[in-house]
Amino acid sequence: MTITRLARATAIAALFGGTALAGTAFSAAAMAADWTMRISHQWSPGLPTAKLLDGFEKTVEEKSGGRLGVQIFPAMQLYKADQQHAAVAQGLIEATVMPDFTMGGTVPEMVVSLIPFLVRDEASVRAFPSSKVAELLEEKLRARMVEPIGWTVESRSLLITSNGRPLSEPEAFKGVKIRGLNPLYDKGLAALGATPTAMPAAEIYQALQTGIIDATVTGTTGALGRKFYEVQEYGVVAPGISFAKNVFLVNPGWWQDLPDDIRRIITDATDEMWTTSVEANLDPRADPAIEGLETAGMKMTVLDDAQSAALAQVMAPPVMSAFSEMGRDARRVVDLSRAE
Repeated sequence: MTITRLARATAIAALFGGTALAGTAFSAAAMAADWTMRISHQWSPGLPTAKLLDGFEKTVEEKSGGRLGVQIFPAMQLYKADQQHAAVAQGLIEATVMPDFTMGGTVPEMVVSLIPFLVRDEASVRAFPSSKVAELLEEKLRARMVEPIGWTVESRSLLITSNGRPLSEPEAFKGVKIRGLNPLYDKGLAALGATPTAMPAAEIYQALQTGIIDATVTGTTGALGRKFYEVQEYGVVAPGISFAKNVFLVNPGWWQDLPDDIRRIITDATDEMWTTSVEANLDPRADPAIEGLETAGMKMTVLDDAQSAALAQVMAPPVMSAFSEMGRDARRVVDLSRAE
């Protein structure tokens, strides 16, 4: 190992508390290519982001003429969700795709996506990758020894399930025990009068079934897959309540070693992923999971602009106030998000 590489390895180990993660093997197909791109992520096969990555694999392998081999490891096969960033920074794998808000412990400003109803108009959504906000966040990610090369939209809406009555207006939340998202977002739920609680996703169904909690905040696909319709009567879809994104991260050294034409093939493919994910999330009413939940018996409501504004008026201020204290540039990120 050269002095430069040793210094980098030492810096990375210090960054991640001295933790060294196990490496991964190359497949025979990948070794036949000139370059290999191993991508680790947390989504199960068949989910929207996993499908996007499957398409990415096919596109870059075809356009590179087999010079770049892609290996995808879904559902945390290689690393847990909180290990993906470190694995890429250490060069144990070449790439990962991660939800932006899960990186809040590393780059606090990344959780701006959880401020309720901060970004609602279509033009701002489409323009995000070239925005000043993205530029600032990407600069901070580079300081954490990873190279951001693209984004996808995970969701622009959330599903709020309940029994007894739909949680479609602020007054309906009072006294409701609800599984929230994280401590920041849950400040908005508390402002509505609910009692938010943290809980692993695997425990939600039983908690709803036994009355430990009354309601949950989740995604429509997750609610359908986990059969929440069996234990929850109502589902309220809140368009614009979040702007959850995923960031595509690669190892900087690996990225710089690639030929220019291979890098261009990759970035063209990530741009295509962005466009596809935006189109899929523009209209929550077109979400096939909503139809699936309705077919299964859940009474679904999609909030209109007035109902969304009523929730935003209560939820957004405490979340925004807390977010503003989370990082050196947090207030700047909010201001840029509002301006663009």
